[in-house]
Formats: sequence, structure tokens, C-alpha cells
Amino acid sequence: MKPVPENETQPRLKNTAKLGAFVPFEEEPVEEHERKREVFLGLGKLMKTFPVWQNKKGFVPRNRFDKLNKELYDLFFYLAPTREETAYKEKVTRMLRAAAAKTWGKDATLETVGSVRTKTDLPTSNINITVLCDKAALEKGEAERFAETLAKSGTAETNLLHGGTVLQCILQDTGLSVEITFNNRAAIDEAEKIEEWTKKTPSFPELFIALKTFLKTRRANETASGGLGSYALAVMVKNFLSLHPKIQAREIAPKKNLCVLLVEFFELFGINLNTRDVVVTESGYEKRKEATQPRIAVMSPTDPELDLTKNTFLWHHIRSVFENAHYTLVDALVSNATERNPPETASILSAIIDDTDPLFS
Repeated sequence: MKPVPENETQPRLKNTAKLGAFVPFEEEPVEEHERKREVFLGLGKLMKTFPVWQNKKGFVPRNRFDKLNKELYDLFFYLAPTREETAYKEKVTRMLRAAAAKTWGKDATLETVGSVRTKTDLPTSNINITVLCDKAALEKGEAERFAETLAKSGTAETNLLHGGTVLQCILQDTGLSVEITFNNRAAIDEAEKIEEWTKKTPSFPELFIALKTFLKTRRANETASGGLGSYALAVMVKNFLSLHPKIQAREIAPKKNLCVLLVEFFELFGINLNTRDVVVTESGYEKRKEATQPRIAVMSPTDPELDLTKNTFLWHHIRSVFENAHYTLVDALVSNATERNPPETASILSAIIDDTDPLFS
């Protein structure tokens, strides 16, 4: 799908352009592309009127591209942490910091990492913390003592996971999970990267949140169960936006074309990317050293030897739902069949994201 230039009002469809001298794509033949579109025709009927994220008081654009663009911003602001949620998580962090000081004194510092730090958390997201302290202290069983300190406070139930390297706390008042690691400087580096992209890459946070929500509602976002983790997804979004030819040529304004970027992201990673032969990096592609399984490989920006998707064994399923979402949205956006035209109040985004998911409760 071709993005909408700032001086154009009517979007046009076109396959995503190839990027750079190294072509990591396997673009579908036109006949196959059209055949799959026919398979997904009519899925727009699943659209719902006024899902929970849709601003009922705002103006509803008649143009379907503008409507989806507005919906993506509605979703972004709907899922943004409220003042109460932010205050609660800050309170939890202060409690943990006090417990760390009681256990280690001035020899330990506590850092918030993950989505809470980067302000890309969803309502059900865990709080992720890393404690920086003397390694020798941890080897003497101080992690267990920290768990005991928290348990005695009566605020959380604790479990030591992965051989004592991760401490899980379930907060008794809300049931929210806090995962605490020790001396996990890589998590700090990852958080700093996402903070940088959020500030400097236009439309990164909005597109990232939409995709996180999509994967969350498909139960495909947990690496422990073979899903696509948030940091790997963030690298994919940064890669996509950094290499988008129309953005780089300044021919489009990303914020005005968020809906088209979402559709093209699904097209790239759900259909066109040659995942067997390439490695996705923060700002480009590298050729794999040897042929492997067609699972996507995403390189960590801070550790070139680390494949962030090495445990994403559900990639075949994830790629399939990306492809499904691409054709569903294309059908909803460009179909001219009168019988499939949705009502003006219908949500296009609800064709791929279910607002009855527990995430929205």
C-alpha cells in the first residue's frame, strides 16, 4: 500500500518499495496477491460500532483512511497509563527501592526497566525492575533475603525463578506482577534504546503500541511461549520506519499516514520479507551466514551476537496473522463493493483487534 503524500487526498495502492542494494524480499506475484485478497473479502463485516477505544465525542471522518488513522490515535490515547496507574506503579517502585535499601543498604540501586520506564506499557503489563548490586552479595543468597523482606512486608507474594536469577512478586492488592532481575544491564540498555526511538522516530510509539496490542490480543507476545517479545518488535518497527523510502525522501508525514504504515508493516513482515536468508537489524538487513529455518531473526542493537527471536518458535503463526491483518485492512479500506461498505460509525480497527479482550476490561 502506497502512503499518502501530503499534497494528495486520495490514497493509492501499491506494493511496498524494495529497499537498498541488498533486496531481502520475496514479493508475491500479482495473481497470488489478488487470490488471497479474495479469500479475505468480507472480513470487514466483523467491524464493530464504537469499540471501547473509539472517541464517541470526536468527529468521525468519512474517508476510511482518515477514519483508521484517527482510530489508531484513539487506541494509543485510550491505552496510555492514567494518572492513577502511573502513581500506583511509582508507589510500587518506591516500596521496592526501600526494600532493596533495607537488604543491601547503599550498596544497591534499583532501576525501572521495560515498558513502564519507556512509557509503552499496556494496562496489563508487568513492572520490570533490575537491582544493581555487588555480585558477591547475590552469590551469598542475598536474593533470597530480598524475597523474604518483601514477603514479610505483606504487600506481595514472591517466587524465585530461573535458578534465583529472577524474583517474581505478585502484588496482593491488585494482582499485578513485578519481575525483578539482578545486575541486568542489558535491560537498561534496551530501555534506553526504546526511549531514544520514541523521542526521535516519528510515529514509532503509536505504531509500536498498535502492534503490541494486536499481538497481545492474539496471545503471541510472550517469548516464554514462543511469541514475539516487545524488544524484538520494537527493533522491527524501528527498522521499518528507518528504511521506508517515502519517509526517508520526506514525501509523506508519518503521523498523517499511520494507518498506511500499519498496513505496510503487516505486508512487509507478513508477506514480503525473506526471513530464511536475512537478519533484521535496527536500521537495515544482513545476510544470514547460513540457511536456517524460516523463523525471523532480529539482531539486538546492543549485542550483534544476540538473536532476539531465537525462542520465537511461533513465528509461522505470527507471520500468518500479520498476513491476515494486511488483507483484512486492505479489504476494509479500498473495497468498492456497496454491500460491504461499513456504516459510518463502524470501527475499521475492530476488524483485527477485539475490544472484548481482557486487555480492555
